[in-house]
Amino acid sequence: MRGLYSDVAQVTDYIARDLVARFPDAEAELFLNGRGGAGGTRYKGNIKDMLLLLRRFCSGFPGAQVRFEPEHPYGMVASLVGQVSPRSNDRANTVPNPREQPRALLTLTAVGGRKIEVGRR
Repeated sequence: MRGLYSDVAQVTDYIARDLVARFPDAEAELFLNGRGGAGGTRYKGNIKDMLLLLRRFCSGFPGAQVRFEPEHPYGMVASLVGQVSPRSNDRANTVPNPREQPRALLTLTAVGGRKIEVGRR
């Protein structure tokens, strides 16, 4: 699933339901970069906790560019890039600077107690 979505809560709920159904005991890493590239943070834990953090982080996005690949061979199952509204007083810059867009990357690190090796699930 790839695309630009305006209802980010609905998309993150879909991702959460799908991943928990497929991999209920998975371990994951979540990488979050705030607006302007600030706040780069990495979290590790069970898939349910990581999905809660993902939903919370993305809750304020007016829209998001989403890539969701639950069967990705390297475990990179979801990435979301939040859309940033252009500043109303900056008419010359109608397209947001890509560095200002908040980003999230969710990767699976273990499924069923087995670590995901590069290229294997």
